[in-house]
Amino acid sequence: MMNKFLCIVTVLLFAGTHDSKASHLMGADMQYTSLGNGKYKITAKLYRDCRGIALNNPAFGAFAGTGGGSGCGSYSLGIGLRSIRDITPICKTASKPCSPPNTGATGTGVEEHVFDTIVDFNTAPLNLFTGKSSCGEVTFYIGQCCRNGAITTGAAGNDFFATCTINFNNLGAISGSATNSSPEYSNSPIIFTCCNQPYRYNHGSKDLAERDSLSYRLVPGLSTASGVSVNYSSPFSYKYPLTSYCATPGVINCTPNPNAKPPRGFFLDTGNGDLVFTPVNCSEVAIIAVEVTEHRKTPGGNWVWIGKSRRDIQIVIRDDCGPNNPPEIAGPSVISVCPGDSGCVTYTITDAQALPNQTKADTVTAIWNQGVPGATFRIKDTTAREKEAVFCWKVPQDAAGKTFSFTIMAEDQACPVKSQTIKGVQIKVCDKTSSLASKAQTRLHLYPQPCHTGDFLHGLESGRAWLLLDFNGRVCGEGSNPATLKAPDKPGIYLLRSGNSATLIQVLP
Repeated sequence: MMNKFLCIVTVLLFAGTHDSKASHLMGADMQYTSLGNGKYKITAKLYRDCRGIALNNPAFGAFAGTGGGSGCGSYSLGIGLRSIRDITPICKTASKPCSPPNTGATGTGVEEHVFDTIVDFNTAPLNLFTGKSSCGEVTFYIGQCCRNGAITTGAAGNDFFATCTINFNNLGAISGSATNSSPEYSNSPIIFTCCNQPYRYNHGSKDLAERDSLSYRLVPGLSTASGVSVNYSSPFSYKYPLTSYCATPGVINCTPNPNAKPPRGFFLDTGNGDLVFTPVNCSEVAIIAVEVTEHRKTPGGNWVWIGKSRRDIQIVIRDDCGPNNPPEIAGPSVISVCPGDSGCVTYTITDAQALPNQTKADTVTAIWNQGVPGATFRIKDTTAREKEAVFCWKVPQDAAGKTFSFTIMAEDQACPVKSQTIKGVQIKVCDKTSSLASKAQTRLHLYPQPCHTGDFLHGLESGRAWLLLDFNGRVCGEGSNPATLKAPDKPGIYLLRSGNSATLIQVLP
């Protein structure tokens, strides 16, 4: 049975410091949310370069088949404009450049256009897709001519298309009434980044409805709805879309190392969606396309994909940022817990002064996208130049076997161009209730917390036996003398048991 879903499409149109004119499409992202009764609300958020032409309605429609095909037909759909707003990322003292709205050549800025419509799978033409396994993959698309002529890595002037797909066949294999909502993206796909500065970005995916498992992969940008790739100029490709720093000059396809200083190569974390790279061509304009896939288990325990959506993003490399270093966020990217566990994890946000040319050190801010219901995120000292953020959560019993994620966004106050870093964090909840949580236990109070590798932990009573485990259940240490309780040499999240008491321990490098 087909279930109602909302499909949200975000299209970007921006040319950065380059001339956009009539060819101005930058990118897109698409989402869907279940509503029921065979009806679907389709929402499109389109972003336009305010120096370019006014935005007209893009082509919008749906097709169905299997394997990405359209064997069951393709149909155009109507969609209406609902709102326009200026979302230009500027300093607080600057004025909004996109005035009057949707008017050509008003200034260097970004405008968000929101469109929506209601479609019904009970009426023509979409009822032609229902009840047929050969039509079980339904794809919505958006497209227009043309991609921005400012693109320097290929695809300039190509037609633009983006898609999202829901797999009703695999939902039916889970149960006859299974529904699905795709993840929302809390972080805007507008990317401006500074030349020769490390850049870290995350989509901010939130699957609040079903908590499905998400995966990410790089894919080609599309020039047709049916999957034809845009052109890439040599040596660029969808896997190596821009000139990232590599150890060998002139090489862009080196093995990525996101932890190097500066980050090396072009890196996508397929588990949490982090993009990490250091751009070194200061006049480059490139496109990146990322496919986000949702996975869910069948009653037989097999993982199947139930939905896909693309984020097609244009990146503008800027050379007017001045001396500055981007913020850095230190802390775990993956946390493993079980239902009933309770604990806190600390993230440290720093911003090194770019000496000798940066005369005043930046103050950083940090926020999260509230991706984990019931969790808290607080800044220890809001007046500090650099910040420590504490994430705390008591894992509910109904979270068993699900995956949660959130992002932390850190910004400095550099002007005219602020530097931004976004870090993704994935929380994996085990299938069973924690053996620790199943007992009546109190929390241990240890210090320092968080600790660093090699630190001695204090707070246990003398003579009290203790057991330290990682989240795979392996014993990392045990004893009965508090003076021997030492943090492991490997950073991560650990569990300390002592009698009927327990606590989570975060170990930093």
